[in-house]
Amino acid sequence: MERALPHEIPTEGQQEWQPARRVHDAFSVAAARRPDAVAVAAADSMLDYAQLERRSNQLAHRLRALGVTRETPVGLCLERSAALVVGALGILKAGGAYVALDPSYPEERIEFMLRDSGASIMIACPELAGALAALRPHGRIRASVVCGFRVLE
Repeated sequence: MERALPHEIPTEGQQEWQPARRVHDAFSVAAARRPDAVAVAAADSMLDYAQLERRSNQLAHRLRALGVTRETPVGLCLERSAALVVGALGILKAGGAYVALDPSYPEERIEFMLRDSGASIMIACPELAGALAALRPHGRIRASVVCGFRVLE
């Protein structure tokens, strides 16, 4: 069914326009409707909506426990993968704002981006976490494994 745009008057067969929801809220609705449907298909793995919802919620709870609140910048340094989607959704669900960091960037670039954004928490896969922990934005990063990757705080 079509939706009328905000400036249009809905005609027969169109739903009235509704303001956009936050992306993670819209995702949760989709996950509840079709939990077994494939949500992410990547070279490394495939996740259905229920798995993605569960993993992103776990990460969001961990991030909140670390002090992530509305618009807290959180570094997200992962290869393109299912984990990247989990990380982005988890950060958004915690209320944070993700700072996308390409793992192929030179360490100096990543360090600058973390410092410039004010991010003191970073999510990285275990393979990258060791190298990235040396960056220690603001001089205070500790590592803990969450959802198969590390949250560096």
